[in-house]
Amino acid sequence: MLEFVDDGSDEFFPSVEPECSYTTKDGVTYGMLLVDRAGGSSYYSLVAYQKGENTPVMVNRDPYNGFGGQAEWIIFIDDSNLGFSCLSYNGGDDALLYRTEDGGKSFTQINYPSAKVKLSDGTIYNPFVIPEKVWLEDGSLYMLAGQSQWSGDYYSEELGKHPSGLYVSHDDGMSFEYVGEQ
Repeated sequence: MLEFVDDGSDEFFPSVEPECSYTTKDGVTYGMLLVDRAGGSSYYSLVAYQKGENTPVMVNRDPYNGFGGQAEWIIFIDDSNLGFSCLSYNGGDDALLYRTEDGGKSFTQINYPSAKVKLSDGTIYNPFVIPEKVWLEDGSLYMLAGQSQWSGDYYSEELGKHPSGLYVSHDDGMSFEYVGEQ
């Protein structure tokens, strides 16, 4: 289970709202806090706020391992140490999926396979480049990946909408398999 741990740091960030956050059932909020901007990218630290307190405690100084972009979301599966976060980049046209199994102390980038959608002109295309969410259902992890809001224009005639891609993992999110459009 997620455990609130103070790393003993005397250094605290100002009381600013995290770009994205996740709150556990017992009221601890984990948030990606903007700490730097350079070259059009934002850089983050993962902090935790104890229930009822406004001062964040450092969990991870560089959760995206040196990559910059826009922190989109963070979630911990059933309030366990297993969590995921999304960092978009390239103006929001692409994104990376990150996984932690130690409550956010370290993150690993997770690659997932291309959907390989065949367009009417025969071109093979992967429209599902933005991880939107990860959840647990019936013992398996699922991920929904969408299209870029700026350049995602793939429309499924069969579904009658701009679809998202559904992925499944049977190894706690270390890898994902493409299931289909949704």
